[in-house]
Amino acid sequence: MTSRNSSFLLRRRLSGISIVPVYKESAVNTKSFKAICLARVAVLMLAGGMIISNAHTAEANSSNLSQENASQRISDTCRDLLSGDKDKISLDFQEVDIQNIFRIISDVSELNVVLSPDVSGTLNVRMIDVGWNTALNLILENHDLGRECQQDIIRIAPKATLAAAQELEPLSTEMIRISYADIDEMVANLEGIKSGERATITADLRTNTLILSDIPAKVREMISIIKTLDVRTPQVTIEARIVEVARSYAKELGVKWSGYTQKRNFNNNTFPGVIRTGGNPLGVETVRFKGPLDPANVTHPLDLSNATIVDLGVSGSPTGAIGVLLATSNFDHILDLELQALEEQGKSRTLASPRVTTLDNKEAVINSGERVPYFTSSAEGVKTEFVDADIRLTVTPHITAKEDIFLKISAQQDAFDFSNTVRGIPTITTKEASTEVLVNDGATTVLGGLFQKETTEGQGSVPYLSKIPFLGYLFRNSSETDDVVELLIFVTPTIVREN
Repeated sequence: MTSRNSSFLLRRRLSGISIVPVYKESAVNTKSFKAICLARVAVLMLAGGMIISNAHTAEANSSNLSQENASQRISDTCRDLLSGDKDKISLDFQEVDIQNIFRIISDVSELNVVLSPDVSGTLNVRMIDVGWNTALNLILENHDLGRECQQDIIRIAPKATLAAAQELEPLSTEMIRISYADIDEMVANLEGIKSGERATITADLRTNTLILSDIPAKVREMISIIKTLDVRTPQVTIEARIVEVARSYAKELGVKWSGYTQKRNFNNNTFPGVIRTGGNPLGVETVRFKGPLDPANVTHPLDLSNATIVDLGVSGSPTGAIGVLLATSNFDHILDLELQALEEQGKSRTLASPRVTTLDNKEAVINSGERVPYFTSSAEGVKTEFVDADIRLTVTPHITAKEDIFLKISAQQDAFDFSNTVRGIPTITTKEASTEVLVNDGATTVLGGLFQKETTEGQGSVPYLSKIPFLGYLFRNSSETDDVVELLIFVTPTIVREN
């Protein structure tokens, strides 16, 4: 229906009720102007009762009106016909025949309204500037009336009458193939819509097909809902980097930020966000990239000296534990460079770089670790058992309406403690961290704070001399070094596009 800025004001006078159509200034099409003929249903109420005046046609000059024809509305359900923003109407009646109100709404909405013979009575109504669909629904509910819809026809009758008719109406059966939605969840959603006990909703799991058996109006409504819910589920690729960094070095490790812009282009020579180290011990000042970073494949300098607003854990700056941090998608290139430099110096170790793809709102699990065998004795003999010590990363993504990604992240680290054994089996120490964070598509979040103590024992000696009795200890030495390593987990979610 063509939208109109029209308002119909119905005023009550001392001598009765008159219907006065009032239009705001706007372009109105030919069918819109037809509403002026509301004068044909003018109602005059006198103290002794109600008199219907002779119908007459209000003719008017339509030269200033648009000649565009409104498109025909075809709809199979009341939900389609009566939902959304509709034209405004104002009603102010006392003791008016309810059938006349429905005729007015029919003219305003340009829908066909069929009234059951047992729709009768009067009502008092005052509604100013409300959508005609809102007015219709309120009047129906207030008088225990129901409605059925088919194409552009609305049938109005008492709810009891409609329920009785549905019990006598023959059933229609349709089979609908479900492509993406869970068929059991779809059955549960449709159970509350079916008309009554006669109606059935059956799921054929082999073909993933729903068999709908109900009155035609309800079957059409179910099919409409299925089309809305059975849509392709978006997918998210989760890329993780699990990195182990020596704590002695991590104390100087800072994360320096100078902005967070999704997929920001390199418009100048300053990179907005990069992991840096306090005092720049790596001596990195300028990094040059070729290829993917520049479509023209031209060397582009990235000045790292100015990329600082936050520095975590660096001496002489605001301190704090590394938690959840954000970076741009281009941050991956700098991250790879930094981690590679740390590995070359023996200050970090990349344990795993897994990549998985999961559905929206579905959990993705990443495990990285080892299994240690041990032996157990029983009456049946010696058996070999295994104990797991791994890193378990669980990520559940949810794509928002704005295509940001909400992540539920949980990390668990299980490590062997060989200094504490039971019957030769090392104990397992467990550390966990979890968070919820909202990031942009392609951005990186960092989860840290998982520490592990490592003890290294070493021994040096002078050949032959170290084996001299009593004096050999003068020619050998032993050392024991305790070090704490921190586990950093970098998570980058990316929406999988259809193309």
